[in-house]
Amino acid sequence: MAGRRGLPVQYDDGGLRVGVDDYGVDDPRAPQPQLRADGLVASRPPANSGPDDGLSYDGVLWQTYRWVAMLDPVELADGAGPGVDGGRFARQASRSPVRVTAAPGAGSGPAQVEVVDHHDRPAWQAFLIPTEDYDPRCSCCPLLPGEVASRSLLAEGGLSPVQLEAASAGWPSAHRVRLDAATGIVVELEQIDGDGAGGGWTATIEAVDEQHDRSWFTRV
Repeated sequence: MAGRRGLPVQYDDGGLRVGVDDYGVDDPRAPQPQLRADGLVASRPPANSGPDDGLSYDGVLWQTYRWVAMLDPVELADGAGPGVDGGRFARQASRSPVRVTAAPGAGSGPAQVEVVDHHDRPAWQAFLIPTEDYDPRCSCCPLLPGEVASRSLLAEGGLSPVQLEAASAGWPSAHRVRLDAATGIVVELEQIDGDGAGGGWTATIEAVDEQHDRSWFTRV
């Protein structure tokens, strides 16, 4: 039995049964985003809208929400005011969740977005600092860990004030973020300094707009 997003209503992920209940943007009844000339999203309907108020932009969760945020990095594009439902249902394009800063060692050099090569694909790269409007998809696994994300985790009860104070000495000053220019997917992320200096990950896009093999889903 197919779910609303073309996925099984339930599937098995390493022994964990996962349900797929929300509408996705590929559902013919779901409101669609407005696209730019290059095919990327200019604006989109708010989450929790559409049929049965169940529109979801999240892909299939794998281990943590960091995977979801990598494929749909809205937390780097639209901000949310403090205390507004975690931002996940109230993001505003007018609020900037990040600020572009100069590369380390650039001195007074320009803060800019660069076009770089990432495994033979053009990508955008910038050094980013979260603003007060940064609201991660999940505060315990943000794309940009640091002070702002930690305070969100504190507000949600996932961190104590003592733990917050202890972690503050190791917060990074910036992150190097790279997005694939054609898809907008985060393909590389590196923490510049702090306790996790040099940490991060990289991804390689093998193909785009090809038929996907969904045989790895186990229908239950």
